[in-house]
Order: sequence, then C-alpha cells, then structure tokens
Amino acid sequence: QFTATNFLSAGTLKFGTPFIDAQNAFDMDILNLCNGAAPACPPGLTGMVRMYPIPVRDRYRPETSGPNPYGVSESLFDQYLNKLPNGQRTFALNRFNFAYQHAYLIPRAIGYSAGLLNYFFRGELEISLPDDGVYGIVDHTIPSGSDPIVGGFATIKVKVRNVTPGLNTAEGRELMAEGTIPTLRAVARFHRNTCYKADLSGEYGSPGVNWQNWNANPMLGCGRNPVEEIVVSEPTPVPKGINNAAQAVTFRFIDQKIPISATDLFLQVIYRGPLGEETDAVVVATKDISEPTYIYHYTRWDQYRYKCPSWPAIDASFCGGNYSFEDWCTPAFPTVDACRETMGLTAKTKFAPDAAPISGYDPNANPQVPPETWADRLYEPFFSPLATLKAPVGTLARVAVLLDTAPANTQLMVFESIDPTHQSELFIWFTDASPSATINQVDPSTNSLVPSVRYLPGRGVFLPEQENFLLNSGEATPIPLLTLTPSRIDPTYLP
Repeated sequence: QFTATNFLSAGTLKFGTPFIDAQNAFDMDILNLCNGAAPACPPGLTGMVRMYPIPVRDRYRPETSGPNPYGVSESLFDQYLNKLPNGQRTFALNRFNFAYQHAYLIPRAIGYSAGLLNYFFRGELEISLPDDGVYGIVDHTIPSGSDPIVGGFATIKVKVRNVTPGLNTAEGRELMAEGTIPTLRAVARFHRNTCYKADLSGEYGSPGVNWQNWNANPMLGCGRNPVEEIVVSEPTPVPKGINNAAQAVTFRFIDQKIPISATDLFLQVIYRGPLGEETDAVVVATKDISEPTYIYHYTRWDQYRYKCPSWPAIDASFCGGNYSFEDWCTPAFPTVDACRETMGLTAKTKFAPDAAPISGYDPNANPQVPPETWADRLYEPFFSPLATLKAPVGTLARVAVLLDTAPANTQLMVFESIDPTHQSELFIWFTDASPSATINQVDPSTNSLVPSVRYLPGRGVFLPEQENFLLNSGEATPIPLLTLTPSRIDPTYLP
C-alpha cells in the first residue's frame, strides 16, 4: 500500500499522473548522476536528464515525508527502448530513480517486517517472586541438591501476570485464555561451572578456580562452559485471573533439573494459547535471576578448650582446668549427643515476597519481643518457615535458594535454643530487607566475570570468606571436621 501510494511503476507511467510534480521538474547533467555510480555508466555518455519530483507521504513516520526529487525521469524511449515518433516524450524509470526509491522503501520494508514480528511476539508477561520469596530451594547437604550430575532445582515457583497492551480493548490489554487448553512452561537458560564440587571448593571465588580455564577434556581444566544450555519444565495450566493480577504458578522439571552448578542463569516463562483475537500465540518473558545462593548454619563449641567441666559451671572449684568439649558437657547433660543437640541452635528462615516485614516480626511495630533479644519461646510469633536448619555441634546445615539478582524482599532468621535437660526454650530473631544474592555472570561488554562471593576452607568445608576465621579459630587439637546434616525445607518445593 505504501509503495502503490507513493511510487510509480512501468504500468503507471504516463503524462498526467496527478502526483507527478511537473512544475518543479529540473534537469540533471548525466555526468553528475554518473559520478561515483556503481556500476559505472557507459563511457562517453553525455546529455541532460529531466527529473520530476513525486511527494512521499509516510503516515507511520511523518518526519520522513516530503518530496522525492528523483521520482521519475523524462525519456525519448518507451519501455521497449523504441524511440518515440515526432520528438514525443514519456516517463521512464532508471537506476537513479530506483536508488532514491530504495531510500524510502528499504526502511519501510524493515519497519514493516519489525512490525510484523512485533505483532506476532507482542504478548507480554510479567514475572515476579512467589509468596515464598524465592524461586527455588534445595537442601544442599544431600545428593538431590548438591550432586554435580543429578543435584539441582526440580521445582520453581513464580507469579505471572498478563500485561499485553491492547489499546482498543475494554480491559486495556489483550486477554490470554485461562484453563487447561493454553499452557505455561518454564525454561531455564544457563552455563555450567564445570569446576563445581559439592563442598563448594569449585565455586567461582574459591582459591585456584578461574572461570576462563575451561577445556572440553575435564582432565585438563574446568571453568565456565561456553555452551549455553536449557532445561524445560512440564506444561502447566494457565491460572485463572492471570489477566487481572499476578497469579502463582509452580513448574516441575521432571526430565532435567536446573543444575546446582548453573551460572549466568535466566528464567523464562512461555505462554502458548489464544491472545486477543489470535487463536495460537506464543508469549515469552525472561527474567535474570540469581545463581544458587547458599544459606548455612553451624555451631562451633567443639573448637575450644574450657576451664570448667560443666555447663553451667556448678562449682567454681572445678574451674581452672583445660577441658575438651566432651568433658565440658559432663555432668550437665546425660550424654554428649544430648549436649551437641542442645548447644546446636535451630535456625528457621523465611522470605517475604516484597520489602514488607513478616507478620509478628516488624521491628517498627513494637513487637512483643524486640529483634536481637533472647526471650522465652512461648512468645515466639508463629510463622511457616521456608527452611529449618538444625545444626548440632560439629555439623553444617546448608540450603541453596534462587533469588532476584538484587533482592529487595525481607528475610527473617529465627534462632531457637531448646534444652529439654534444663527445661529451657529460648528464641532470638533478626530481619534483613535486602539479603545478598550470589551473582556469577559474564559481562559480555568486557568479557569479565567478577564472583560476588569469595570462598575459603575451614573444618573441611568451603564457606564465604568471612567465616574463615571463625571456622579455624580455637584451641581444640585438632579442630574436628564438620559433618553435614539435612535440613527441612518447604515440602511444596520438593520434586
């Protein structure tokens, strides 16, 4: 339509064509037209060529509208190059006219193609955190969470909302279908850290690990595999209400999990089904999310020597010695294991979907028990934890979560001290409105990757460097290695 409205062709070339601007015709020396032309004009060609402007009107790009000064040429020859009798003249098109047509037509063709693609991929989905405040969580102390081959995230939760613009619709957007016929799938895009190990000694940021030292032969090197991989979830129905508000969706990765060794991690949600008047549309939304981010808990009473052989010290006359942790536990506890259980706190964590405090734990709302204050567990406000990390003395509990890249949602940590031997149950709580996320992504503009966390070894495990002094301090000889202990995580995230 744009071409037919603004340009002439062999079948429409004739005198009297209304939009040919005969009053502003001008003559061009053929030598000027041929100067620098490719291919070159025939040698010895001389003379004048009369050009007639044609107005070009582009209603999609009005700023490009205006006269095309080389709209059509005047010729002594008809379209078959027969010379017209009696000096008659007609309109003709030559490569100089075509060159100026291209200046208008090629951008319009590109714009039309882009518009066509934009139409077919015009759908828009919004991805946000679920009510649990994390996209995924696994227990990193068991193979299903930590193993480099089979470990990873089998369940992903998100909220999705249809935000496809629809200016001519009553709702202000084009509607997606709801129910079981249209479907949603999740796709994870990632690279693998081929250095990864379950003890985290192969994490970017650990000593001697370089993300660029990758080699197809794992015996020669490891690092960031340059090949991007994807895993795809099972389809799930489109939830009701997706056109009006963000709705919760759970995706299951049955055949392949999102690997625990993933870096450069992006999460996509794909809708396929009716969109507006289109019966079979595809809508893709992409969100950059964190790499596996570790929450851990341990207790280190067994790293030290003690002056008194009991807890609490019953008789000061027994103090002044050099007792081990096992000696220190006696006679305050019936067994050393009971002592380990009691002295190892229980850590419970929960995330909010946004920056709002979690109910009962708002430091600005005068809670019954202020933050960072030990109190009787009778006063602990109830909440359903995302993960419960119980770490008896000498053990490490650790879970991995997937967060936003720059988390702005509140994290709650509650620590409980439960001592049935001495009939004591206490708790203390902390809250953070901006928890840290692990980011291991290559910046393509600089081809660089700066790990957000540095890891160092201590007691046989690798933890962020700020833990290194704590894990390697104490008078016990030797300081025992930490053993792994499983955590309880929200069962809705289990495979």
